[in-house]
Amino acid sequence: DEYPVIRPSDPPLEVEIEEALGAPFPMLFPRWLPDGARLVKCMMDRAQPPEWVAFSWAIDPGYLHHLDIRQGPAIGEDALRTYEEEFTDGRLKVKVAGRGPGRPQSNAILVGVDEVWAEIYSDLPMEDLMRIARSLEAAS
Repeated sequence: DEYPVIRPSDPPLEVEIEEALGAPFPMLFPRWLPDGARLVKCMMDRAQPPEWVAFSWAIDPGYLHHLDIRQGPAIGEDALRTYEEEFTDGRLKVKVAGRGPGRPQSNAILVGVDEVWAEIYSDLPMEDLMRIARSLEAAS
């Protein structure tokens, strides 16, 4: 068997939602999203097996905000690091990764539910990120 050489510069694969949800690791999916949210892209790591999948939403009208949720074993590895701000919110473990690249108001948090970790990155207010985090449940 030959395996393709994956270079760090290779972009991730754009896949259909069914393929992303079929990744070989436990996954969380939000049960609440802001009004106007529309799924625009699903991406998957090129590694075999993939180390992460990502879902991207536009928040309309007019792509007013963006929301990305990335998860998989690679995110669990990121969650092992210690962050300046970490707290528990009910069943959630939350690590604030801070302001992400891109738009200056973007926030990034790592959220653990039953040892499954997801990274939520968005220019939505932190209160909305926490509401999305609280809505995360096992994808079915």
